[in-house]
Amino acid sequence: MPHQLLNPCLFLSNYLFFGSRHMSISHPSMCSMGCSVILQPPRVSSIVEDTDILQPQKIQVDEALEKSRDYWYRLSSLACAYWDHGLTPEYTNPGFALQRIQKFPGRPGKFRVRPYGVSSIPVLFMQASSTWRLKENTDCGMVEKEITKPALLKIGTSVAIPYSFCGKVFNSWIGTTEENRIGPNYLGILTVAWCYILSARLIELQGDGGSMQYVNSETNGESICDSAETYTLDFREVDENVAQWWDAILVQNEGWRAIVKQTPKGDFLAPWVKRYPLALACYPLTSEQAFEALTDFACLHDLGSQLLIALATAMMFPTHQHYGSTVQLPFPKATGGKLPTIPTSLTRSTLLEELPYYITLSCSPEVMMSTLCGSFWEPDVPCNLVSPWLHPVLNEIISGRSDMIDDEYEILALMGAIRRPNISALWIGAASSGLSPKIFQKLRRGRPPLDALAFPWTGCPQKLPGYCRLGSIY
Repeated sequence: MPHQLLNPCLFLSNYLFFGSRHMSISHPSMCSMGCSVILQPPRVSSIVEDTDILQPQKIQVDEALEKSRDYWYRLSSLACAYWDHGLTPEYTNPGFALQRIQKFPGRPGKFRVRPYGVSSIPVLFMQASSTWRLKENTDCGMVEKEITKPALLKIGTSVAIPYSFCGKVFNSWIGTTEENRIGPNYLGILTVAWCYILSARLIELQGDGGSMQYVNSETNGESICDSAETYTLDFREVDENVAQWWDAILVQNEGWRAIVKQTPKGDFLAPWVKRYPLALACYPLTSEQAFEALTDFACLHDLGSQLLIALATAMMFPTHQHYGSTVQLPFPKATGGKLPTIPTSLTRSTLLEELPYYITLSCSPEVMMSTLCGSFWEPDVPCNLVSPWLHPVLNEIISGRSDMIDDEYEILALMGAIRRPNISALWIGAASSGLSPKIFQKLRRGRPPLDALAFPWTGCPQKLPGYCRLGSIY
């Protein structure tokens, strides 16, 4: 059975229903970004007339490999240019990933508790449904004009997500073309702050039954990374409530928790909480107050694009837990980043308004992984030429050498960003969180996860799985 593109006419009207509530949001097409480089993938489908043949002839495989190699190496060269000279500013905006994704609702209805992902850890789900409707006066040869399928959003976990500041990917922030001053890299610090904000906003949207709490935590002097490295942050003058908030989110052990729901099976924490805490304190900041404290810190240090990339990084925490990987954030560095040449103003109101949409996407780890892996799919590549198509990027450009792998994961993320500009920030956030090895593993297996919601939500085309597998090209 050959791979197929999900029919785009299905998704003109797409809603996610939570009881009787629904809403959709759209962002401008990435065509409006003004990208100056157009790199066309090869048309390898013309090489093999019969795409149902299991094994093409060697001369056909060699031709496909040659064309694919030329494309991937040119793409990697373009990625290296971004790596050296900075990203197009729009590449750092996760808002472009919000195509027809739906706003996380207030007061969700039905819940379920069961293991989810590679772990046996119980997870709290909210039940929802996705409805696809055909455009009016459109005939796609479909019998059904409307399709509704169940959907689950992961909104709680019984065991919080482990993380460390041991990450090496993007530990020197490459910045954008508008960021040329040398300054600090605070991606990791900003990420843990965003985790709190996402958790607090989820609790607020849920209404009754959840709570945000600070906790008393005593540090034991041990580092997760087995490193004695320390770093001092400058906050200038902040009030007592903000100072307590920073102390809670940056404490080495547990400093806060977000309880989504208490059940007979135990408390379920928001899926961005770093660990299970110990003793209670009081008066945590709201999501809006924490957001103001975070953006004030970003403006104080003029961190520019780091703030947005950190949001995309925080969104990867539930995906890490679902696929059994550990979040590894960049350790803060005084000279590890690029800052705006001219101080920039933040669109604070827009970010706050978009938080419920980011929560929906972040609480859908299978959609997230499907979207990222789908960046390497090409509609013109038939199933029996998948191996030569992916061979250069999986076996040549990414060498796997331990002394180069971190830089290679950065290049891989930039290549994914170039191929799917509307999720470019998600690609960079995934890499900076340490998710690249898991993505790479899924790609090498030849049958990456597929979720039908990925296309309408993010605008990234997906391929339906067939029966082909990646194999040797010789």
